[in-house]
Amino acid sequence: MKEVRYKDTGESILIKAFGYSPKLRIIDIFLTNPYFDFSREELVRELGMSKQTLYKNFKDLEELGLIEVSRRIGGQPCTS
Repeated sequence: MKEVRYKDTGESILIKAFGYSPKLRIIDIFLTNPYFDFSREELVRELGMSKQTLYKNFKDLEELGLIEVSRRIGGQPCTS
């Protein structure tokens, strides 16, 4: 398993207050790491969730306008 690089600080106040749902975890990683772009593969690894869970919840958040693809690196979309 690859090393978690961006967030290893425990639970944030957002997670403590509102729970540990996949959508909140996705939002939380962007709020706690505002200067990083993440590919979806990195998000899967960093959040420790399945691709299926990430992709479904990511799509919901993207449709709501809460997150967006900011650029592509080697064909892989990155979000910030």
